[in-house]
Amino acid sequence: MRCDAAVLRARIPAGVTSWALLRPRAIFEHPRLGRILARAFDDAADEALFSRARRVGYDVRTVDRAALAWTPSSTWSAGLGSFDTRRIEQLLWDRLLPPRARMDENGVAVTEGALNLTPVSLTVWNACGYVSFAEGPAGSRMNALALHPRADAPADDDALARWHSALVPAELRARAPAALLEGVHDVEVDARLHADGLDVSLRLEGALPADGTDRVRRALDVFIESPLGGSIGAVRWASHDAATIRQEGDSITVRARVPWVSLDAMADVLRGRVGEGPGR
Repeated sequence: MRCDAAVLRARIPAGVTSWALLRPRAIFEHPRLGRILARAFDDAADEALFSRARRVGYDVRTVDRAALAWTPSSTWSAGLGSFDTRRIEQLLWDRLLPPRARMDENGVAVTEGALNLTPVSLTVWNACGYVSFAEGPAGSRMNALALHPRADAPADDDALARWHSALVPAELRARAPAALLEGVHDVEVDARLHADGLDVSLRLEGALPADGTDRVRRALDVFIESPLGGSIGAVRWASHDAATIRQEGDSITVRARVPWVSLDAMADVLRGRVGEGPGR
């Protein structure tokens, strides 16, 4: 038996400050997106992924579906795929400091201990192809919560990636007017594949000002004119006639289609190879 994405997203622990849903294998195996990511990675980053795979028993790039969640003091991650769960358990067991413990009930195995004095918890459900790992003071509780599906599980809709946070990222605060984000209590970004690039949406929820769409438009204009915006050709997909901004009730949604040429340029920026950019 292999579980579907609904099983994974229903197990995101309740009460986390942010979470993400990803499709790593689809991302890295896509003929365009995979090459872009390969360009963004340097040799050291690639070797770090291989080193991690040898240490934990799987390569994150081969995971079919993944979920991640964070609290201020703990992190949790889970995946669905063709895992060698015995090897994953043993590799962790060999690295744990005492006291350490193993439990197995109804086909679900839990391993707990400490890595570099940090509490960790591993849960594997072999019949479902499910592995989850948590670290930090609340790690064991997060893994325990994950064993019980949530009735209010976040939607997936086959998005390539979706990220949700109850905290406004500092990078967003730096680019958007303070008055716009003052009442925001939730931020969500998702990305979906399109033949011409990625369809990306940003949603802000909270007590938003009546002129919220105008404020977002001004923030996008500032981004377009910034060195980064110029380097990645943001004028092509973030300008008035390309990006859509809609305010409905307590939410504002921005949608844009980022073309492959801009994604290529982003990879160059990440590697520090900034040239003419894709042009205007």
